[in-house]
Amino acid sequence: MRIEFRASYKLGFGLWVLQTLGVIWHHENSEERNDTQTQTQAYRNSSSSPPIDTNRQQQTTTVPTQQQQEFPLVMLQRGFLYYLSFFVLIAQLTQAHIALLPSRGKQCFFENLKVKDELVISFQVGDRDADATQQLTADFWVKTPSGRILYKMDDESHGEVNLKAEETGKYLYCFSNEDSSLKTKDVSFNVHGVVYVDVNDESSGNLDASIRKLTELVYEVKNEQNYIVVRERTHRNTAESTNSRVKYWSVFQLIVVVFNSVFQVLYLKRFFEVKSAV
Repeated sequence: MRIEFRASYKLGFGLWVLQTLGVIWHHENSEERNDTQTQTQAYRNSSSSPPIDTNRQQQTTTVPTQQQQEFPLVMLQRGFLYYLSFFVLIAQLTQAHIALLPSRGKQCFFENLKVKDELVISFQVGDRDADATQQLTADFWVKTPSGRILYKMDDESHGEVNLKAEETGKYLYCFSNEDSSLKTKDVSFNVHGVVYVDVNDESSGNLDASIRKLTELVYEVKNEQNYIVVRERTHRNTAESTNSRVKYWSVFQLIVVVFNSVFQVLYLKRFFEVKSAV
């Protein structure tokens, strides 16, 4: 499994171009409709008896000119919104993943990074049984393209790794269930990267930097939401299990009290019985 984040910027630019062409086409159609309506109105005014107000006609003819002056700004604003919404959509679609760890098995993934690219991996180990209350763990490690272990975690239920690429190539990260237990586990993990941009590069504008920053913040919020969802499920299962145990214990105590009361009444009743010989 591989997720290439740099492709999203190319797709975003292509989508921005398509949306810009769509806005231009919509503007040309609106101008044609305005011209048609203006000609129709002029024909009606010429055929009617009341005089034509020249000031009103001048105001009517100046409206398309104002729209033409405001069109570049509107086009840029709409293009920016479409571009930004596409990145938000990419952030929501490519970050959440679930890996199934069978007994004595492992799952590995990789990311292609360049020098100074940043990568954030957060994970949460859960149980496939929705009613389970046990906190499960797994092993996790990250390897560089040269085979060096960069990060390693043993028997962790959750965690987060922030790494900065020191070399170009495939960074491998794995989740292992080989030494933990014989139980199948679910690992919910999120991966997002930040492509390095040289601040001295004049071709990179402030708009791209702002979009990358917003994308990174969206990733962080989504990761936190996924982590809270998994933690809430575990705590909810624990609370429901505790509630069931308290309920059954209370019923057992009630049965014992009733049985004890009946036994005491029957036993004490024997002291007040008078036996007579006939």
